[in-house]
Amino acid sequence: MLRAFPFTIFPLLAYNALVFLIPDGLPDWSAEQLSIGLFSAERLTLTAGDVMILAGLLFLLFEMMRAASVSRGAVASHLASAIVLLAYIGELLVIPEAATAAFAVLTAIALVDLLAGIYISARVAAHDGIGEL
Repeated sequence: MLRAFPFTIFPLLAYNALVFLIPDGLPDWSAEQLSIGLFSAERLTLTAGDVMILAGLLFLLFEMMRAASVSRGAVASHLASAIVLLAYIGELLVIPEAATAAFAVLTAIALVDLLAGIYISARVAAHDGIGEL
């Protein structure tokens, strides 16, 4: 069962924890979190929303690496990813605090996770002779 647990739920949980558990209310997603000096003498500035998106992409990478292996739990994994995507979509449409660009991109990452996971699993299974695409 743990193998079917989608990594893309972590940004959802982190976002909800930041929004609903911090006593000061909604965080400022456009606030600067990190500034890096570049060789061009310019500064690369990352906001809180940018950091959340980067975390979501990192978890998507882990999910794609896991999808590249054949397992009997692939259907359960895809079902769990679909449930996580529905949670993202539900929050985006209903919860006012989720109406941010960062949350919309995290929702898109969850969609990519579901679609790419299904495709990669089907390709790996077809390649290994387990099924046809």
